Amino acid sequence: MKQMNVVVYIMYIIYVMWMVAFLAVVSSKPTVEIGTDVVAEILRAIGGREDMQRVGRYLSASRDHLVKELPLLTSDGRKIRYTFFAPTDFALMIQTPQDTVDPLIVDASLRNKVLIRHFARQSVSSDDLAKLDKLVMADSRESVITRTADGKTLIDNAGIQPGAISLSPNFGAIYLVDQVFMSGEEVNNAISVHFQNNPNTGLCLGLPCPSSIPSIESVTTFAPAPAPSPSIPILGGFSSVSSNDADVLEIAQFATNALSNSKTSAHPLVLVNVVKAEKQIVAGVNYRFQLKLSQQLESEENHLIECQVIVFDQIWTATRQITSFKCTP
Repeated sequence: MKQMNVVVYIMYIIYVMWMVAFLAVVSSKPTVEIGTDVVAEILRAIGGREDMQRVGRYLSASRDHLVKELPLLTSDGRKIRYTFFAPTDFALMIQTPQDTVDPLIVDASLRNKVLIRHFARQSVSSDDLAKLDKLVMADSRESVITRTADGKTLIDNAGIQPGAISLSPNFGAIYLVDQVFMSGEEVNNAISVHFQNNPNTGLCLGLPCPSSIPSIESVTTFAPAPAPSPSIPILGGFSSVSSNDADVLEIAQFATNALSNSKTSAHPLVLVNVVKAEKQIVAGVNYRFQLKLSQQLESEENHLIECQVIVFDQIWTATRQITSFKCTP
C-alpha cells in the first residue's frame, strides 16, 4: 500500500512539473486579441479624425487583402508590429482627380498596392526617424528618409507630420504624410481602364460612389464625408480662369510653340491673345484655351488663326502635352 502511495505521489509530482513547464511555454508566447487585425486597430485609432476619412475608407475596402499581407504573428509565433505612413485627405485630394471616378475605389488592385507601400513591418519611433536613412517597406521597397534644414523629416520626399498615433495594444504606430506613394501614370491608367470597361460610369467628384465600398461601422464610425469645396470644379469639370494668370500664359505659350512645331510651314506661330481660358482639376490640370495666333506669310502679311486647344499638365511627372486642338481657318 505504501509502495502504491509513493508511486501516486511521484506521478503527481511529475504531473505538476509538466503543467508548470507547459504554462511557462504558453505564457512566453505573445498574446493577440482574438478577432483583431492591424487594419481594425488603425481604424479604431483614427476614428473620427477629419483629416483621415478617405484613407480609412480605403483601408476598410482592402481589409481582407491587408489582413493576409500583414499578419500579426510570424510562423513561429513572434508578434509583428507595424508602422503606417498614412496620407492625409488633402494629399489624396491633390493626387487623385476630383471630377471623375476615384482610381483607388474603381481599381482594387491599385488600392491594395498603394496601401501596402505605406506600411513598414516594424514599429518606428520618433527617435528612429531622427536616425534612420532608409526603411524597408512591406512591399520590400526601400524608402529613403531625409531631413531638411528646418527640421522636417521626409520619407521618399513626403513630409512626415511630427508626433505618432500609437496603436494598442502595442501594435505599432501611425504617422501622417503629405504625399501618396503613387504615380500620376498609375492614376491615369486606372481611370482609363475603368472607363474602357465601364463607359457609362457616373462621376463621383473624388468621393466614394454609393455602395462602392463596404461599411466600416463594425470597426469604427467616421463622420460623413465633407461636401466638395466650392473652389473645386463641379460636374463637367472646367472652370473659367483669368487669361492673365501666370500659369495660363505659360501653358498658352507652350501650346503655341507645340502647334508651331507641328506645322510644315517655315513660318512660326505667334501668340496674340488668350481669348478664353478654363481649367479642370484632374490627376494634374487640363487647360482649355481659345487662342488667337498670328503667322507671317511670304507676302509679309500677318495671317490670324483661332485655335481651340486642350493641354494636360502634370507637375509631379513633368508631363505637359496637347491632347486636342482645332484651328480655323
